[in-house]
Amino acid sequence: MRRLSVQTRLDWQQKVEEVGLIFHHTAEGLYWDESACYEFSFREVDLLEEATNELQRLCLEAVLFSTNRAQYPEVRMQESTELARVYREAKLIAWAMMGGLAFYAGVVEFFSTQVDSFKGYDPERIKEFKDYFILGGVLAFILIRAARTAIMKREPDDTFGRLLGRLKTAHIVGYAIAEIPAVLGLVLFLFTGDRMDFYLLGVFSILAMVLYYPKLNHWEVWLQKPA
Repeated sequence: MRRLSVQTRLDWQQKVEEVGLIFHHTAEGLYWDESACYEFSFREVDLLEEATNELQRLCLEAVLFSTNRAQYPEVRMQESTELARVYREAKLIAWAMMGGLAFYAGVVEFFSTQVDSFKGYDPERIKEFKDYFILGGVLAFILIRAARTAIMKREPDDTFGRLLGRLKTAHIVGYAIAEIPAVLGLVLFLFTGDRMDFYLLGVFSILAMVLYYPKLNHWEVWLQKPA
């Protein structure tokens, strides 16, 4: 690094004020001095960049340390309240979507018992595609796992609120996919007239919803994991 003497600009005060530097003088005298500059080699620039990046990393660590939940009980209390609220919402969504399965079952029973001689709209045509409906019910489990993994992928800068949002979104998407087998079963029943087709695929939906029912202790463990 070399210190070089340079000619001060005639209108330097106006130039620096245009870019927002209005405190070019202090009570002690001149603050902004244009009579000299510093020349760096490429290696010195790289060293300064490395030092700056390290300083940023340490500053971020200091912020994370200072905001650690263990050091501030009031932060822990606020997060616990927020977690409880989101968890309640997730459970309500779960029960509402389970209620949807009951509604589908009601539709099936209505057609089976109240509609005279209901034998399905086209049982012969759908027969060759029946295995694909069953396969769709199995694939729902794979889709749920893949979707949850993608949604719940953590990032280093995730906040507590963002993590809670990921949990809630993963839950809603998972339950929406879990409902697919029951919908496929309802469609299959309407074509075949055999209510066992619905209940077979409905079992897939029930198993998926039970398996991925939101559990508070699991949420707490996941939230405490490092990124």
